Amino acid sequence: MPFEVPKRIDVTRAKEICKQLLAQSFDFCIGLLAEFTAEQMDKLYDVGWFERPKITGRELVLGMFTRTAHHRGQAEVYLRANGIRPAYRF
Repeated sequence: MPFEVPKRIDVTRAKEICKQLLAQSFDFCIGLLAEFTAEQMDKLYDVGWFERPKITGRELVLGMFTRTAHHRGQAEVYLRANGIRPAYRF
């Protein structure tokens, strides 16, 4: 990662720091996507998943995307259950 995660976070700045780290993480990953070659996307990678020990780079990226979408949905439900309306843009 090109950025450092603090070992301790001041509680008064926790929300701000978490949002900053999340944005940096997404920006870093999105930047890497542009660098993948067709060869890397077609290559088989050992993942050891149940009944799928190997997948292509494309399947791996798609799996990460759907996993992120799943967790985003969970976070949105949690926020709404606590009376917070999520505000985001695509």
